[in-house]
Amino acid sequence: MNRRCFYFLLLGGSISMTDANFSLIEDNVFFSTSYYTDIGFSPTEQWRFEVEANVANFNSKSFDNVYV
Repeated sequence: MNRRCFYFLLLGGSISMTDANFSLIEDNVFFSTSYYTDIGFSPTEQWRFEVEANVANFNSKSFDNVYV
């Protein structure tokens, strides 16, 4: 019997705000938000289960006025 078992769970995130005063657009403040998670599982020699997720979001009032 293998007594080595591995379980792990990682959760995290970050939020940042950037104010671009040098921009031609007024009030060019934007937020960057990101989240991540890792889940692991390895109860026996042959079993292994992993999940990873990353989410990034950028938001700004000035994004509504951009034309591409």
